[in-house]
Amino acid sequence: MAVVIMTLAALFLIALGAVLNFAPTEIAGMLGFTGMPVAGVALQVLAGALLALGVINWMARGAVGGVFGRPIGMGNMLFYGVSAFGLLRAANASVLPTVTLPLGVVTALFALGFAWLVIADKRPQARESR
Repeated sequence: MAVVIMTLAALFLIALGAVLNFAPTEIAGMLGFTGMPVAGVALQVLAGALLALGVINWMARGAVGGVFGRPIGMGNMLFYGVSAFGLLRAANASVLPTVTLPLGVVTALFALGFAWLVIADKRPQARESR
């Protein structure tokens, strides 16, 4: 189950980061940031962060749990949890509900998945060979 959650999270982040990276000014315009050139830059910086986390997730698909995977799981749980709260609050306030609600639901599901991996999943971990 950990591999499935990590793979889906990686693909989600890489896809979202790629869209923001290659079309930051277009996305900024769609979000209502017209006439604000700094918005495109901020979205492209966000794209870099999303792509980086997506690559980390992709490369560590089988490592969540145990001593080395826990920080990756905790970082993902924090990212998705904070994102879900922000997006769902925005959707509740009717701020771009067609965008924020679906993204909020997806990020909330990932937050719950990573919470399960970090907190509840107590499967035995293989020992590291020396």
